[in-house]
Amino acid sequence: MALEARDLRYSDFPFLSGWQYAAIGELRHAISLTSSVFGGLTYIRGLAAESPYAFVGYGINVRYTQVMAYSLRGNSASRRRQRTNAPGLRLSAGNMWR
Repeated sequence: MALEARDLRYSDFPFLSGWQYAAIGELRHAISLTSSVFGGLTYIRGLAAESPYAFVGYGINVRYTQVMAYSLRGNSASRRRQRTNAPGLRLSAGNMWR
């Protein structure tokens, strides 16, 4: 579990400056000595100097990792959504696979 707060200042874009808060939770299960599966939830709230640029986002992720000789291999999938305060504007990253 992690809680984060960041004071973001953009000199070129002062309307984006503001605090960003995030809460992240992740669970790990060791399948064997060399492989693990992770699952987690994320919530993020970005405040901005101008309200239309503020946002709320959340995500769910699942990750599988396997340690091999001299390397680390892994796959992950996540689903993220983000909502801004601007009327009619909705951002979504959709399904992301890596």
